[in-house]
Amino acid sequence: MKIIIHCMLVEMTVILFLFYSALFLARAVSRLQAAGNIRNLWFSPARTVKRPREVDERMSETLENIYIRMEDYFRKSKPYLDSGLSVDAVARHLYTNKAYISKAVKLYSGLNFCQYVNRYRVSYSMSLFSSRPELHLIEMAQLSGFNSVTSLTISFRSFMNESAGDWCRRYRREQLEEKMK
Repeated sequence: MKIIIHCMLVEMTVILFLFYSALFLARAVSRLQAAGNIRNLWFSPARTVKRPREVDERMSETLENIYIRMEDYFRKSKPYLDSGLSVDAVARHLYTNKAYISKAVKLYSGLNFCQYVNRYRVSYSMSLFSSRPELHLIEMAQLSGFNSVTSLTISFRSFMNESAGDWCRRYRREQLEEKMK
């Protein structure tokens, strides 16, 4: 009988020890969470540290900053004139990664990176032709960063809704008509 009572007392002691240990641990964790030193390990996913809205706002600010820096880089340095321009090269220049570059371009321009670059190239080719209307399409393509006349024509058509050749002919005709007046 003494042995049974002794075993019951040991079991009760162990149970009480475990209960108070768990209670102490729970209080300690809740104090740390309240202080912001630990996230809720039981109820929140492991990756969630900030509220999603705060993360989205911060990411949006980061992407906007990258896009502004990229616009500035494209306007001042004209990297699009290099036919071998890549997302990696732009990312290296802006000290970021290519995923952020792609996301920023898509979010703020609605284009993918290649379309974004080609939009600058088409614009440059138009200004180039406006200042030098004697240029042939092959020269215009090469000077604007395109690898071929076909690339120039496809991009030109996608942004201007007419081919580069048609636009050049119309531009020359309009310039001639203005001189005739």
